Amino acid sequence: MEINQIHNNELRAQMGNCALDILLKEDFVKREEVKNPRMSVGYMFTTEEGALEALFKVQCDEKVFAFAAQKGAVLLLNISEEQYNETVDYMVGYHDCLKDDKPET
Repeated sequence: MEINQIHNNELRAQMGNCALDILLKEDFVKREEVKNPRMSVGYMFTTEEGALEALFKVQCDEKVFAFAAQKGAVLLLNISEEQYNETVDYMVGYHDCLKDDKPET
């Protein structure tokens, strides 16, 4: 059974920290730009196998980055805002566990 995890604060924090580590390690942002990072989640759920799948954005100052979590990895994505929104809409429509709880906007 798939389980919507959008309100799981522990998972959200883990995904956000992984994303910030990637941004800092790859020099996409500097330490001083990470004062008040913001995270918005399009969807986050665990699959029947227990794997986490998520699509989310992290904003540091004026820079916004999209990330996906799949198969135990957090990946930085190169997608437009339109592609991000289309993917969230598709996933919410396809996965019953996500239909009960609207993703963040």
